[in-house]
Amino acid sequence: MKTLLRYLVSASTCLVLGVPSAQAEITDNQPLFNQGTTLSIQIEAPLNTLFNDQRETGEPVEGKLTVNAPGFGTQTFDIKLETRGKTRRDSKVCKFPPLSVNFKKKEVAGTLFAHQNKLKLVTHCQSKRAAYDTYYLQEYLIYKTYNLITEESFRVRLATIDYTDTEGKQSVSGRYGFFIEDADNLADRLGRERRDVARVPATDYDAAAASRVALFQYFIGNLDWAMLGGPEGEKCCHNLKPMFSANGQAIPVPYDFDYAGLINAKYAVPPASLSVKSVRTRLYRGFCIHNDALPANIQTFKDKKSEIYDLSQNSGLLPDRNVKSIVKYYDAFYEIIDDPNKTERLLLDKCRG
Repeated sequence: MKTLLRYLVSASTCLVLGVPSAQAEITDNQPLFNQGTTLSIQIEAPLNTLFNDQRETGEPVEGKLTVNAPGFGTQTFDIKLETRGKTRRDSKVCKFPPLSVNFKKKEVAGTLFAHQNKLKLVTHCQSKRAAYDTYYLQEYLIYKTYNLITEESFRVRLATIDYTDTEGKQSVSGRYGFFIEDADNLADRLGRERRDVARVPATDYDAAAASRVALFQYFIGNLDWAMLGGPEGEKCCHNLKPMFSANGQAIPVPYDFDYAGLINAKYAVPPASLSVKSVRTRLYRGFCIHNDALPANIQTFKDKKSEIYDLSQNSGLLPDRNVKSIVKYYDAFYEIIDDPNKTERLLLDKCRG
């Protein structure tokens, strides 16, 4: 039994566990993610071919990306585009799938896209279904929320994008999208490294980082992740990137939040392995071995509460009804972590052994 006594660890221990690892040398040479302004972008490519043939063949198409950004002016780059993802790559889910944008290294030096090579671009998914617009914008805000919690997170940059189909069939104007920081660049920024491994034992994870991820996934109601391994035949981990220090200790960095209960996308379903009927249902999936680090992370969420609420309430990206739904979902979480008995029953006692 994980008792309340374990929850009430000393304040000094909480403070130590709550900060990023002192071993990490934070470096940053990515102008793309150093500003928060919304970019204005135009993408020209044979989109009809990309969305039909490339989903099957995997062959990228060539195109051009033009961006207007403060401090850099207007710049145009030759790019290659590929569709990506799993669920959202399915044409039955997304008519406009997520993309990978591949730049030429010789073109990006000294530009907004300096030190970028291949970037993930989250797109609007559907052009004629308004509800889908809120999905990816809420996902963008989830990334930004985790940025508030820790530097050990993927950064994102929002853009309004005009897509011109050079084949004249799939052009779309004025849609939001966002770039996600490359995993190798994230590792460099944190002074860590990526490793292709099949599994990462729970004991190899930094307890504070692992507990923080589990608590954040609980906060947004996301069950679509795995910390120890990936789907059959794939590398570790599912919707998490483990980043390793020189001594082999790992921190998990989460991504891909569209199945979160906070968003409640029409296509999102709970994992079949769990007895959960709705993605809106929260279920704590942290590991018992990391429980001692949980109080410090709970305190971080309390300390960041006003910033977290403010981000969603004042983003200007979502309709009022979605903002109210987000606030209500947040309120339910804070009711739990503000009550030691609920914290023990719904978090500490639900950990995985």
